[in-house]
Amino acid sequence: MQSSKLIQVLKTFSVAEMRRFAEFANSPFFNKNQNIRLFVDYLKNHYPKFAYPNVEKEKVFTALFPKEKLNEQRIRDLISMTLKLAEEFLIILNHESKKILKQNYLLSELNQRGLDNLFEMRFKETKQLLAKTGFYENYYYENYFFNLTEFEYKNRVFLGDDKALEKYYDGTVRIKSLTSFYLFEVLIIYTFWVSAGSKFNRTSNFDKVEQALLTLKEKLVGSEMIIELYLLTLKMLITKDEKYFFELKTILCHKKFSAIIPQEQKGFLINLSNYCSDKISGGNYEYSKHAIEIYKTLLERNIFLQDGVISHVFFTNVVVHSIYSNQTEWLDGFMSKHRKFLQPHMEESTINYCLAQLNFHRKKYREVLKHLHKAHTNSIFRQMNIKALQLRTYYEMKDGDALLHVMDAYRHAISNAETIPKEIENAQLAFLKNMKKLIALKNNFEKAEAEKFKKELNANQKFIYLPWLLEKAKALNN
Repeated sequence: MQSSKLIQVLKTFSVAEMRRFAEFANSPFFNKNQNIRLFVDYLKNHYPKFAYPNVEKEKVFTALFPKEKLNEQRIRDLISMTLKLAEEFLIILNHESKKILKQNYLLSELNQRGLDNLFEMRFKETKQLLAKTGFYENYYYENYFFNLTEFEYKNRVFLGDDKALEKYYDGTVRIKSLTSFYLFEVLIIYTFWVSAGSKFNRTSNFDKVEQALLTLKEKLVGSEMIIELYLLTLKMLITKDEKYFFELKTILCHKKFSAIIPQEQKGFLINLSNYCSDKISGGNYEYSKHAIEIYKTLLERNIFLQDGVISHVFFTNVVVHSIYSNQTEWLDGFMSKHRKFLQPHMEESTINYCLAQLNFHRKKYREVLKHLHKAHTNSIFRQMNIKALQLRTYYEMKDGDALLHVMDAYRHAISNAETIPKEIENAQLAFLKNMKKLIALKNNFEKAEAEKFKKELNANQKFIYLPWLLEKAKALNN
């Protein structure tokens, strides 16, 4: 049962969500099955780990039906029904954050029931809410839905009176809102495609994109700033030219916005931080300082969460890039304050990986290995970084046998990583190559070769962990 879809869903719940789900299951409006109520209460007591043997079928069945013999079909049915209830709960959670969309559903229902006075009141409120909310990702969709609801209402009220309908409803508004929705969705999808493509070696033709965006800028009246930000973002992602990065960073980190809501700002800031991460992964550690400024902007504006959850990638990057930029004094407080926002199933591996990195920085090498043992995930990027950290740790501990073993595993991890960008693959391979040289010189020191090695390191800035390698190279003749 630990691998069941139900347990997988429940492991993603925050503490507050698990508590609310139990309340949800105990509400007779949503659930009238007493066995499901008992089952959810039982699972709540074993959240978040759902450890063996507490969630094994035999244990659960005995707890719920102590006087009955194990019936596997009954427990399977109970798991299936509870999963459906959990899915209903997720739907409600999702809708809670969409205030305008909920209002649109309400308006549609009021129209169908012929509650015209209440419809007019809520329609006016929704229109005001749309106007004052500012621009956000779903603005065009919700605006189209709002205009569609207005048309359905007036079409019913003025049924058979075409002149009155024409007088009190402007049909072009609906056409414009649909066009804007379509165009903006295309823009979002393309930006995502380009951003994801940068991780998988896809290329894009920017000239065509730029022309399309300029056309969009003319069509999407009232969102010129948004289009300008997308234009800069796509220039940065497609051309890789850092001048667009600095232009976009200046706008996003140093200007106050009123035209777009905070969550929309977050999307642009995340693209900036991803650009920094790619540069750092390629060996350009100067970008770690820029990354920290972006992370702190996200934290100060309180826009680092997505549906109440902090991304484990964001959390890890904050820690690792702070170490790279030698700004570690705030990390213990950051980790302590924000770990509660990690998804439960990612918390242990993320915290242990970050503690491993921090302990390496503090030269507590045995602690590094202890935490790395609990830091594994399915991410190929994490696996390569773990191998690199193990390699440096064993070097510091002078453990030659472990070094050889990890180097071989590291090489295989890189060769099997088919989807990583070529720039990152080359940076990883360059680090591995230079580690071999460093180990060879340490075991058989020759001054001339050591000096040559240091010059090579200083001349080549395109691989990871360069500062550490330079430090170790300088220490060879000590």
